[in-house]
Amino acid sequence: MAFFMNRRKQRALDDIQREIDHLRGRIDHIRGRTEAATGQAVATLKAETGQMARALDHGREWVTRSAWTAGRGALAYGRRHPLAATGLAVGAAGAVALACLLQARARRR
Repeated sequence: MAFFMNRRKQRALDDIQREIDHLRGRIDHIRGRTEAATGQAVATLKAETGQMARALDHGREWVTRSAWTAGRGALAYGRRHPLAATGLAVGAAGAVALACLLQARARRR
């Protein structure tokens, strides 16, 4: 049963990663359009790029929190199973990634 739950979590994380990659592509596309545009179009495209960047940050934070939550779940399951080390590693990696993301966001403000 745990295998299928981990598989579902992995699929969900893969879906989120695909969405992040799609958003990165959109940001690159918008940046390309920004170089060719002038005047008011530049302002509109910059606002759109900002929205995409915020969406990307939100997606990254979501992936990080999901990984951290998955790690905590794996650790709880691991207390009765040899996967405790794996759960601890995933949880720690998620916590570190979340801290880095929040620190980077704080620096930008």
